Amino acid sequence: MEARRLAGVVAGLAEALADEYAGACTGCGVCSHVCPVYLASRDPRLTPAARIRAAVKLLREGRLGEEEVRALFTCTCCGACTLACPFRLSPWLLLLLARYIAAEKGYAPGSLLRAREAARRSLHSFTADPEAARRWLSSVEYSEAGDYLYVPTPVENYFYTRQAAVKVKLFRLLGIPAAVSGEAIDLGGNMAVDLACIDAAARALEKVFEEADKAGARWIIVSECGSDIKWSMELSRVIMEDTLSRRDLGRLIHIHEVLYKYLERSGLRVARAGRAGLFTSCTAGRLKPWIYRRFTRRLVEASVEEVYEPRWRGRYVACCGGSCLNVVREKWARGLRIAIGTSRIAAYPTDTIIVPCTKCYISFRQSLLAARRRDKRIELVSTTLYTALAKGQV
Repeated sequence: MEARRLAGVVAGLAEALADEYAGACTGCGVCSHVCPVYLASRDPRLTPAARIRAAVKLLREGRLGEEEVRALFTCTCCGACTLACPFRLSPWLLLLLARYIAAEKGYAPGSLLRAREAARRSLHSFTADPEAARRWLSSVEYSEAGDYLYVPTPVENYFYTRQAAVKVKLFRLLGIPAAVSGEAIDLGGNMAVDLACIDAAARALEKVFEEADKAGARWIIVSECGSDIKWSMELSRVIMEDTLSRRDLGRLIHIHEVLYKYLERSGLRVARAGRAGLFTSCTAGRLKPWIYRRFTRRLVEASVEEVYEPRWRGRYVACCGGSCLNVVREKWARGLRIAIGTSRIAAYPTDTIIVPCTKCYISFRQSLLAARRRDKRIELVSTTLYTALAKGQV
């Protein structure tokens, strides 16, 4: 999709939402009491209402001050505010669109602006060198053709390569006919949601569909990344509706759905571990609750003897603090991310915490490191399942 045309679509959506929200938001403050960033900072400049005001100012006046930039780019896009809002406004969606416009005008943290330019060059969220994002493939046996095309999360194919390799081994163990492409290295979720770089995200998603066609894949596996789910399975349907066909969008399938289907068929023995905590991330629990209930939780229950799952504020689905804040390198962003992560970890009496999202995985691991805690272990759902299956076959 041409960048200029895409920018026009984003601007139109943002302006429509800004006009609606400027009149509908009463500033009642209910959303502040579920916003993870506000709860961690207690800074009235970092509430959803303050962010709405910043977005409206940007769209009406074309400029932002330093405090307003920080307000705009500290939203984690978790959507807790939508659950609390009496008018069911979605500030996170307005802010996501406004951030793209702000970054195009140069109103964004410096670390994020640098990362955006690298992403545009490589079509990968975390490196300007696409070759670096393919090196892990040499460590596994993989197919270049199959019914499914697996697209690793960008943090896995660059930073946490073991987790990407585990998934390929898990597919092979369960008999899932999944291909891996050295060219389809990013679904674009991190670029769209975290880097405010929707044009590069659109190109990356289009490339994934091209690679799926080359591999003869009917389905595209969206891996364990909340940003990939938000972008490829939700936002792209609105922003790219005149570019991607319904046939293309219907090919996207979440990894936990695929894993559960083939686990049921496999008849393999699963050696379940003891007790573990399960974290309900914002994406799995709020955007895709049916995936969470029908597949994610069942995979965990198949892997451990007992699941402990605390709830936050009734039906408020928790945020790990990682999304968006993970890629902003300024000190203030790191402090917020770690404060949110450590508060979530503290809610678990279990030694192991299983998470359905690589963002949660990174955020919790970094929080543990910052707190110098060695009493907790963070695992992804797929890694937990692979470990249980591998032990069961011994």
